[in-house]
Amino acid sequence: MNNDDFLDWKGVCSQMGVNITKDEEGNTIKFADLKVVKVDKNHPRAIFFKTSYEQQEFKKAEVIRKKKSVDVEVKKAYDVKPALNKKKKDGLLELIRKNAIPRYYAPFYNSL
Repeated sequence: MNNDDFLDWKGVCSQMGVNITKDEEGNTIKFADLKVVKVDKNHPRAIFFKTSYEQQEFKKAEVIRKKKSVDVEVKKAYDVKPALNKKKKDGLLELIRKNAIPRYYAPFYNSL
């Protein structure tokens, strides 16, 4: 894998109108409070959840807003190869010098 293989799915979600912040009653959803989450193939645009184990009925949240058509453009997550922190690279090269990492791998670590 290289940096061209990573795609920006967060951008896709915003283009599609993905929103999981409010339930169908308008109450704010706090993900830390969710105890049970259910996905139903008959409701592909929604998730169902419970905030307590004693709760009998699932609450519903629309995940994808209904739009007439969605033209989604998936962009690359990185235009250039993400750089490695200089201090981290120096530490890795030091491990090669101390033979903690076999010298066989030196070309790879030098190319970072």
